[in-house]
Amino acid sequence: MPELMLPQTAPEPLKESDSNNIQMGDKRKPKNVGKNLMCRLQSIFPSSSSNAEASKPSKLTTEEALLWSQSLEKLLESKYGMTTFRAFLRSEFSDENIEFWLTCEDFKKVKSSRLSSKAKKIYEHYIRAEAPKEINIDHHTRETIKANVQNPTIHCFDDAQKIVYGLMERDSYPRFLRSDIYQILSGKLQPDSVNGPTSDEVNQWAQSFDKLLAHKYGQAAFRIFLKSEYCEENIEFWLACEEYKKIKSPVKLASKAKKIHEEFIWNKALKEINLDYHTKKDIMQNLHQPTATCFYTAQKKVYSLMENNSYPRFLLSEIYQELCSVSQEKSKYRKS
Repeated sequence: MPELMLPQTAPEPLKESDSNNIQMGDKRKPKNVGKNLMCRLQSIFPSSSSNAEASKPSKLTTEEALLWSQSLEKLLESKYGMTTFRAFLRSEFSDENIEFWLTCEDFKKVKSSRLSSKAKKIYEHYIRAEAPKEINIDHHTRETIKANVQNPTIHCFDDAQKIVYGLMERDSYPRFLRSDIYQILSGKLQPDSVNGPTSDEVNQWAQSFDKLLAHKYGQAAFRIFLKSEYCEENIEFWLACEEYKKIKSPVKLASKAKKIHEEFIWNKALKEINLDYHTKKDIMQNLHQPTATCFYTAQKKVYSLMENNSYPRFLLSEIYQELCSVSQEKSKYRKS
């Protein structure tokens, strides 16, 4: 199963109190369990229309997916293409490139009265050294932007945007076209040929939350589920902490600790996790001399939140039920 995480416009994050709804809302058994993987990949794309008359979800066609291989421009022009490409980049931990490119597109539409504040936010988030989502651009371009944001125009990020577009076009885009995600959506690869989890492996995910996270496909499926509930910041923070603990260099440790704090901990963080004031304060104090255990308490709390809240709902979800069904069918196919 491809590691697919679909960016969407997020409403209010899921609250921990919503766990009370498990007993009620999730008792409804999903319909059409056992549809093939291609249907699953198509069905998780949202409908493009909010009109009640057009309430039927518009599906991605193989023909449209095939057009994406003509050029990166064709891919980014497609709503579904953009969504799938962002999902692919997130699976490669390089989604800052497409996020920056999209942010620049939006920046060009900003009213002049908001241009300065928006430009500074983009600079702080993507351009400055050690930014939370720092993009890979040369020193000259970075310094030019730094000077231009003092008196910005709608073109002050054009050079950086061209560089990032070029990187995606030469590097990420060709890999995307070779990926299982694209091969399935374009009809070039049949779902049965994808190396996915066995029926026994999928069943083991229900034994414990540890077993789910320890499995490559289990973790990917859980991330898809959290994305559908608009609380993927929890698993992303937990994974960032796991990577953080492997860092040996004190300099890299300090840099990474700062990035994690800016992305997940501080009050205006883009992916702020739900922590109490005391825990946040302790982390802030530890940032002056961070250690490998700097985020231990916060990670433990987020793990518990997922284990007691999101994990039970995942096991009752359509995503997990379909995975059980598909893996069982594949197991029968392998034995025949």
